[in-house]
Amino acid sequence: MTTAPSLATLEKGFRFAPFRLELDAASVRKYRDAIQDRSGIYDAPAGPQLTPPLAVATFALREMLVHVRLPSGALHSGQEITSFRAIPEGTVLRCETVVTQRSVRGGMIVLGIEFDATDIDGGPVLFSARTSVILPQEETA
Repeated sequence: MTTAPSLATLEKGFRFAPFRLELDAASVRKYRDAIQDRSGIYDAPAGPQLTPPLAVATFALREMLVHVRLPSGALHSGQEITSFRAIPEGTVLRCETVVTQRSVRGGMIVLGIEFDATDIDGGPVLFSARTSVILPQEETA
């Protein structure tokens, strides 16, 4: 069995294999229940409900972490999200992920990771996110 690489070992420019992200209704509802969203802004008058943009980011980050090991002491330090249109639950996305920043400061590694999501057929970008993670440098040894 192959051990997943540590997130701390990834270099700037590293690209994860594109992955499929299905925003199934049950998962989106569980997410909305977990954050206790009662605002109604994601409730469509007819048809499927809408997916909160932060749910898309959460599910994409979760899928990325299937392929790398998150070292002890890692800190999620920031999140930026751009949603170019509402995304209904049930939508299947194609996500591309790349490490866009890697620097070492004070014995810590700072990673910037960007996600772009299109519909499964590769149309225009529907959602874009950037996440920042701080990791202990000693995890790279």
